[in-house]
Amino acid sequence: MDQSFTLTEFEALFMFHAAYSDYFFHENEKKLLRDWYNDETFDKMHKYYLENKQSSFSLIIREFSNYYPRKESRKPLMEKVMLVFYADGVFCDFEKYFKNFFDKI
Repeated sequence: MDQSFTLTEFEALFMFHAAYSDYFFHENEKKLLRDWYNDETFDKMHKYYLENKQSSFSLIIREFSNYYPRKESRKPLMEKVMLVFYADGVFCDFEKYFKNFFDKI
């Protein structure tokens, strides 16, 4: 896949993967992401996620260290991820696996 995104777009794509990691995009998660990203970014990256779930996850794994080269730069991202995970009131096992996976990259 020959796709490049701005840091904001990459972050939004990452957040969509986080939000869907429990296989359900809750209204509270949607509201949170809409508050964080402008309509253009939200719509573009949500569409991209829906059309390219597997390949976009591979892109995230492959490019994560390029967008977030230092552990310190990942802390705000992972704090936002936790807000997404708790937006529906439950921090489920799927979300825990997602977080643990990216904590180790």
